[in-house]
Amino acid sequence: MYIYLFKTFHIIGFVAWFGGLFYFVRILVYHQEAQGKSPAERAVLLPQYQLMEQRVKKIILNPGMIFTWICGLAMLTLNPAYLQQTWLVVKLFVLALLMIYHFYCIKISNTIDTHPEKYNDLTFRILNEIPTILLAIIVALAVFRNAINYAYLSIGIIGFISLIAWGILAYRRRREVEENT
Repeated sequence: MYIYLFKTFHIIGFVAWFGGLFYFVRILVYHQEAQGKSPAERAVLLPQYQLMEQRVKKIILNPGMIFTWICGLAMLTLNPAYLQQTWLVVKLFVLALLMIYHFYCIKISNTIDTHPEKYNDLTFRILNEIPTILLAIIVALAVFRNAINYAYLSIGIIGFISLIAWGILAYRRRREVEENT
């Protein structure tokens, strides 16, 4: 019975975590764009984006991550045999990548005002898609478990990444055309 309770809370936690990641990076995009505004606009926008970033980190992003890990580890404690299954080991590896991404986004938030030249719209457009890719992998692993075909998963992810890359570049070209007209 407890496993279902932890699984329910685990799902709620990762939905909050991913929602926070998607929103957080979107705020970073706007924060970066505000760097190019007039001094009067920057004086209003930058403090607002900094406040929004701090709130998302404290209220959604970090609690969602912690809650997800606590509930996931609780499920593993109740059923340690899962650690013998390949899908879970791969999922934990992908979660480690997600943690790196999470803390990298926080690092950007902490340095964007002191080093705005390090970041551009393409950086953030790519960053905005990374959690989508990781979410697709994690969900596929959790749903298919031991029935997953890793060759098909790899081909599917490569195709998904290619489609996303095409979309990012097409959007960028469209924006450049719109800005030049």
